[in-house]
Amino acid sequence: MYVNFGSDASFVCPFLGSKDEVIWRGPQRLSLYSTNAIVNQARSQFNRIRITGNHTAGEYIMIIENFSNDDEGLYACDTVEDGRGRQYFISAVVAEKPSVIGNQRNLVIKTSLMKRTRFSIFVKSYEKPEITWAAISGGGKRGYWEIHTMNETVFEASSVIILELHSHFGNYGLKVRNSAGSIDIHIKLITSILQISQTNVICNASDAVNLSCYLNSNPVNLTVSNVWIHTYHGIVLRTFRGNIQGNRSTLSINFCVYKDAGNYTCKWILDSQQYSTTASVTVNSYPLLVDKRITSLKGQLLLEVIFYSEPKANSITWYHDYNKVTRNEKYQSTLDEVSTEISVYGKTIKTSAYLAVLTIPKARQGLHELEHGVYSCHIKNLFGFIEEFFYEKDIANASNLQKQGDTKKFSDENGTLNEENNTPQDVTNPSQNHGTSSVVYLDVRINKYEEIDSIPTPAEEQESLHLSSESSDDSEVLPKIVCTATQPINVYEDLHPSAIEMHTYRKRDQIIEKT
Repeated sequence: MYVNFGSDASFVCPFLGSKDEVIWRGPQRLSLYSTNAIVNQARSQFNRIRITGNHTAGEYIMIIENFSNDDEGLYACDTVEDGRGRQYFISAVVAEKPSVIGNQRNLVIKTSLMKRTRFSIFVKSYEKPEITWAAISGGGKRGYWEIHTMNETVFEASSVIILELHSHFGNYGLKVRNSAGSIDIHIKLITSILQISQTNVICNASDAVNLSCYLNSNPVNLTVSNVWIHTYHGIVLRTFRGNIQGNRSTLSINFCVYKDAGNYTCKWILDSQQYSTTASVTVNSYPLLVDKRITSLKGQLLLEVIFYSEPKANSITWYHDYNKVTRNEKYQSTLDEVSTEISVYGKTIKTSAYLAVLTIPKARQGLHELEHGVYSCHIKNLFGFIEEFFYEKDIANASNLQKQGDTKKFSDENGTLNEENNTPQDVTNPSQNHGTSSVVYLDVRINKYEEIDSIPTPAEEQESLHLSSESSDDSEVLPKIVCTATQPINVYEDLHPSAIEMHTYRKRDQIIEKT
């Protein structure tokens, strides 16, 4: 039987007038629910079960109040009549609104003008559903819905549609209903005149990939143009002219880097008609440094490393004088995901980064023993690693500043002292947000870099952002990004995984020479 969700379910036993006990059993494994009018108190539903009926006549009707999916299953009443055991079974299921198998509530169907297009959906329902076109549906010739029973609860519904005008492409709606309620299904009909070779592309850092889209028809005697549009979260980053050969357009990404990720839309314009299709590109790379700094907060020093990683980092290890740091009463480490805005190809886009923090105690006077030496954070994912260092003089400078609100920023070994009158743009550790102000004492940044554009762009779109510095570091830097939950930060990237290792070893050598 079917029971509406949240209503009372009545289970009627057909054995009347029995002089023996009437026992109700149910899920799981037909366990004991009641004996005559006495409910089994061991049942979790004890307060929702009651026995009604004319007990004198041997009638015992079981009521389960507020019936839910947890109550679904097989029930049975049994008794003894004329010396013979009798048992009656009832299967109880919640009568739910229909659902689409695969949860495909938003369908995209490719078709073309004057083509008879048949499509189908599979619906789960406790009874045969009814399906109609919604009032918001567009034009075209729409057929009636044929519903075929696959099994007791699964139905296949199919229909046909013919689009006669270009204006008939677009959004359509369906209403699927049974006695328990209805759901809406959204259908988008798009032209199949244009296809793309791959819709989801994964490119590892420094690899090359080709994106191709092609017209199913030969554009003879038509005015044809083609353009590729690179977007990220709906923001247009760049536009390109594809390499056109016949009815195919190809865009080549010769050297994948993080900023090449996003959607690439291939757009063809045939006379006055426009057709487009989109591929999504994911770039896998080693972790990229965003920023690192030291923050003083409530008698503690926070060593903070903000980094970007796609795929997600699988190992984050802190070291003190090259000895692995473990979490204990002296050290606390955290990792949080932060939402950011990053400048890529001159546009601001939203993305996510990670904030790794090591907290160490700060001495009231002088330096705490844990403030001596060099700290480093080793961040690794499937494609490589980076290691970022915090030097003793920077930790000392941060520890010795006397008042909050000081805006001094100190560089690392590769930079020079820089004092600013404006408030430093900080990234607050979400796990340390106590509503009190923290002071950023260290803003370490790599000052020399060269942007590498993997795809040729028009002259007016090319950028080369250089910061003046005496640094000898040859790594590439990501343009400034902003943590939307806090304030701006800066992003950096090494040119190649091998460059990361060289960069790391060089810094290790500097430390060894000083010790």
